[in-house]
Amino acid sequence: MRMQRFIFLGFFLFALNSFGASENLLYVAQPKSVMLVNRFELVLSGLYNLNNRYVGESGLSLAGIYHINEVIALELQGSWLLNRANSDLFQKIMLAKNNEAFSLARYYRSVWNLQALVRWNVIYGKISFYDFVLGDLGIYFLAGLGFLGLELVKPDLNSAKPVHLKGHGVLSSQFTTPFGFGLALYFLQHFSIRFEIRDNIQVVWTEKNTGGYDIPLFNISHKMWAMLGVGYVF
Repeated sequence: MRMQRFIFLGFFLFALNSFGASENLLYVAQPKSVMLVNRFELVLSGLYNLNNRYVGESGLSLAGIYHINEVIALELQGSWLLNRANSDLFQKIMLAKNNEAFSLARYYRSVWNLQALVRWNVIYGKISFYDFVLGDLGIYFLAGLGFLGLELVKPDLNSAKPVHLKGHGVLSSQFTTPFGFGLALYFLQHFSIRFEIRDNIQVVWTEKNTGGYDIPLFNISHKMWAMLGVGYVF
């Protein structure tokens, strides 16, 4: 957790230093084909969780980005998430344990996500075909804070499906600390295509009953997202 705080503090101080800086923060031999200074961008993305063995997590994300200059941008992003149980893995668990024990299983699935982030564009280059410039390709890092909405679910053994996660309407939210990096291709003055890898770090609070007392415990959870999206700059 201490390392996460230092990383986020570094991003925050770098952003504050860049607010008052000159717009010409990148010095290049040739001008960019798409200038991002003081422009807004809307990005629609699909996402998929890369590191959950038990439940396939996917969803849609909509982000609004304000490019302060060519280096620093602010982003507000919201996601709606869908979950699908890994039937093969759950079936193996059901064979190893009786149905009564398996029916006691609980799982908090992700329902929605809201994040505020700072983007740091570190490198950019051009993609050209002979003398025709196809677009600007940039590499960026991002960090921020967010909220993750959770719903308590459990396997429904009476469902016709092999494994069905039945919601129980118990909703909660937790802080997340997203970090990541991405590639963005800007072309035709207004359009972009981007790919991101984002690690959503969260503290998961649980309780362990010991001798009649509930002892609060916590664990660090990572939700690793792969995101692919298209954007419009205006």
